[in-house]
Amino acid sequence: MPALLSAAAVSGRTYLDGPPPAHTGGFDEPNCRACHADYPLNDGGTLTIEGAPERFQPGQTYQLRVVIRHPELRRAGFQLSARFADGPAKGRQAGTLAVADASVATVIEHKGITYAQHTRAGTATASPGEHAWAITWTAPTDVSADVILHVAVNAANDDLSEFGDRIHTSSVVVRVGG
Repeated sequence: MPALLSAAAVSGRTYLDGPPPAHTGGFDEPNCRACHADYPLNDGGTLTIEGAPERFQPGQTYQLRVVIRHPELRRAGFQLSARFADGPAKGRQAGTLAVADASVATVIEHKGITYAQHTRAGTATASPGEHAWAITWTAPTDVSADVILHVAVNAANDDLSEFGDRIHTSSVVVRVGG
């Protein structure tokens, strides 16, 4: 019987090809802790969204980098969204997200929102403890409010189970115009 329980744990939800849509933690969405809940949120390590400007110019393209650092990270996954932070369009898609390399895919039009997330290739780390993904964000041309970028990341231990992973969330508000 113990062998069956062990096999069941390993065959749990691993999401190597990307998490279900709408798991950034923003706008009342769940995050990766919906399945990976062993540790408190943001337990050790750091998560940053690099390249986000303090203020955006309508239609301008920005190169973003989601970077996770955690000493126990051996594999990693993420999901990111860009939505209007307030005003009449609050929670709606803000601009476009595009793939910057083979480690990232986009899930288009899940309830009107585009999510950038890891691919299977994008979960493998070059070295333990740190991982990054590149995403291209084009700011909206129909500027109605500030934009908020929400991201959730799984700093996984690479045991192919939902156990022992560290989940981090972060957000960055990008103000209108400059």
